[in-house]
Amino acid sequence: MLEVHDVVAGYSSDVDILHGVSMHVEESETVTIIGPNGAGKSTLIKVVFGLLSPREGRVVFQGEDITGLEPNAIVERGLCYVPQRGNVFPSMSVMENLELGAWTFKGDFDAALARVFDLFPVLQERVDQRVGTMSGGQRQMVAMGRALMMDPSLILLDEPSAGLAPNLADDVFENIQRIAGTGTPIVLVEQNAKKGLAIADRGIVLDTGEVRFEGPGDELLEDPQVGKLYLGG
Repeated sequence: MLEVHDVVAGYSSDVDILHGVSMHVEESETVTIIGPNGAGKSTLIKVVFGLLSPREGRVVFQGEDITGLEPNAIVERGLCYVPQRGNVFPSMSVMENLELGAWTFKGDFDAALARVFDLFPVLQERVDQRVGTMSGGQRQMVAMGRALMMDPSLILLDEPSAGLAPNLADDVFENIQRIAGTGTPIVLVEQNAKKGLAIADRGIVLDTGEVRFEGPGDELLEDPQVGKLYLGG
């Protein structure tokens, strides 16, 4: 589904954040990327989505090399990105946000909307509510629902639980599991390493721009070295 090969990237010409990172995502797989602040997690996602061009390496999506493509071209190929911040239009209603999510979708809009409402019933109850008046957890539902409106082949989620109260963060992880249950592959960058690995088929630990550990999410949770270095013991 997704392949990242030996990517080197950074935000200035003389400093690299990623140092030859490789990863892959299989069909219907949830892959969680964890690591300390500054490890390069969000940088990797931005490279995949075309927001940052790599200096070396390539990104392949469904067999096509998409390295260097603009984000709009990548979206049209079925890859969707939900950023950590600025991921909704707060002055617009729930329905208007969802309608914008379907701008590349050429299928049955009503069927796509029904799928989103089936996953997130609260959005159907609040279709006319202005998103800026909703809770943080509900806004994340809108952001993920809008991404699903285009019937994506893969979703990139960048720190969806950041800044949320623990109970709202738990709701977000439950929502991610619901999406995964539909068979949609997910790449999840997550600050809450334990929760992120608990719902992952496979986990990747990034540190100082390199892959330090990789394996099934439950095995990484039980790995003493991963626990000591990245999970707080």
